[in-house]
Amino acid sequence: MKKPVCCLLIVFVASVLLPKRFAAQQADLHVVATFGIQGAMEKILPEYKRASGQNVRIEYEESAVIQQQIASGKVFDLAILVPQVIDGLIKSGQIKSGTRTDIAKTSLGIGVRSGAPKRDIRTAEAVKETLLSAHSITFSKVGSATPVIEKMIDRLGIASVINPKIVRADQAGRPADAVGSGKIDLVIAPAAAIVPVPGVDFLGLLPAEFQTSVVFAAGIGTRSERPDRAKALVEFISGNKGAAILRASGMEPAATAGSGRPLTKVR
Repeated sequence: MKKPVCCLLIVFVASVLLPKRFAAQQADLHVVATFGIQGAMEKILPEYKRASGQNVRIEYEESAVIQQQIASGKVFDLAILVPQVIDGLIKSGQIKSGTRTDIAKTSLGIGVRSGAPKRDIRTAEAVKETLLSAHSITFSKVGSATPVIEKMIDRLGIASVINPKIVRADQAGRPADAVGSGKIDLVIAPAAAIVPVPGVDFLGLLPAEFQTSVVFAAGIGTRSERPDRAKALVEFISGNKGAAILRASGMEPAATAGSGRPLTKVR
């Protein structure tokens, strides 16, 4: 009698535990990411699905908003945000220590409606004339690049003239989307938030004197049930195929941006 009972117990345990393990492996990978990397991820994730078979569910929002959501209990497998938020979440115990991986950086540029005149923005004077000629301008109301953009406008001495034309984007989404839809003439934003947007032509990067780099970093959630799969996605993004998509989306992959040390904001 003992042998049949033992066998039944093994079968019972297997019937309970194995489906849970299988479900954990097959469940969608849950990613939270900043809007700045949305354009690239929309191209990377289908490639990753074809390569791995893994479904990925991704939510986009500003890094600061995602930080608040995580502090309120949001569970996720992988976060792709600005480094200072990733570091803060590591300190608070919501991202696993040692999992921060810098993915890419992008610099500030200007975009206009597709088909609009391609104005020169290679010098401060050219940027000034381009902004003055626009009927409407947008950039993010809250974002790591916003103070730099506002400082540039002040330095150009045109704040009083163009401020009435500025529509600060405070709704969810990328400011460049309003240009692509024809609602706004011109957007100032990180290149990664302009280049992939349909209906928008990228004029180029701002001159060095007005420049800043926005860095994107990844970290694995402490409560993730699929940390190995989250790590695999980061490795895919950082690999050859992911890096090519990052470049085509207006970013410089971390693997080519320096000596392997964490990327930092650059003025």
